Amino acid sequence: MALDQNTLILFIVGIVALYILIRVASRVMKVIAIVLIAGLFWYFYQGNSIDDLKGDALGFLIGNAKIEDYPTKFCAESKKDNFRCACIAQPVYLDLKSRLSDAQIADLENDKEAKMVEIKQSILNRQEEIKACGGEKNKVLTDKIMAFVKGAGNSVKKGLENANGKKEE
Repeated sequence: MALDQNTLILFIVGIVALYILIRVASRVMKVIAIVLIAGLFWYFYQGNSIDDLKGDALGFLIGNAKIEDYPTKFCAESKKDNFRCACIAQPVYLDLKSRLSDAQIADLENDKEAKMVEIKQSILNRQEEIKACGGEKNKVLTDKIMAFVKGAGNSVKKGLENANGKKEE
């Protein structure tokens, strides 16, 4: 395996950071940092990129759950009153079920990007319901969700146009 320039620079920066860490940090922090640096080096060595580390902001709300599993995964009896169930999963699920057929929902499970576009569109469609559900207690979180989705509004519209274009072809 030949080292390209970026990998070589990353390796040198890692060595310099390791040297500084050893000179400055406490023993526990040294161990944690060494493991972290080694893990990141291994991660990049395997061919992954920084973009793979960036998660979708909706991921913390819905994870990788299948749309059909939203009611059981997020709204089980023990979780029924929580914010994720009542204010996100149920409104999104109901909106998706009202707009899309079962076959279209099944197709979304195979296309993560299209799935996120549709989920964002559902959040936009049900934004008043989500805000009302969150109330004052979850106002900061609902505002962040809405800001993210509205900020992604252009990509949602573009994604919907692309999805519609794909369907027509």
